[in-house]
This record gives sequence, structure tokens and C-alpha cells, in this order.
Amino acid sequence: MSIFSTRLSRRCYDELRDRRLSDWLNTKQTYDDLHISERKPHTLKERGKIWFSHIGRFSQFKSSDITRLIVRAKGAGQ
Repeated sequence: MSIFSTRLSRRCYDELRDRRLSDWLNTKQTYDDLHISERKPHTLKERGKIWFSHIGRFSQFKSSDITRLIVRAKGAGQ
């Protein structure tokens, strides 16, 4: 392994290790927070509106994207 690939692997590992589970929401938390249907998070995911990660067969969504959508929706409702 080259020095570059070793450093890159180490950096990726450190970022993943330091990532907190609270940075991600499951589908139920997502639709509860947004007050939307159970299907809507999947539609948002398919359209690229929110970032996601698969853990097994379950989707996890970035809480920062959900927060951004909530803020945007509140701004549109004013």
C-alpha cells in the first residue's frame, strides 16, 4: 500500500469512527419530524433532496438535511 492510500484509508476510518449516530435519523424519525407520509422520505431520497446511507436494508437520513427541510418549509409557510 502506498503512503497516500494508507493516509486516505486512515482518514476515512477516522471520519467514520467519529461520526455519531445522532447525526443520522431512521425513516420513522424522519417522517415524524417532517410530519409527512411514510413514503415521502423515500421519494426525497430518490430525487436527491436528502442524503442517506444504508445500514443493512434500512435507510438512515442526515439530520442536517432534515433540519434544512424543516427550516425551508417554515419559511415557505410564512
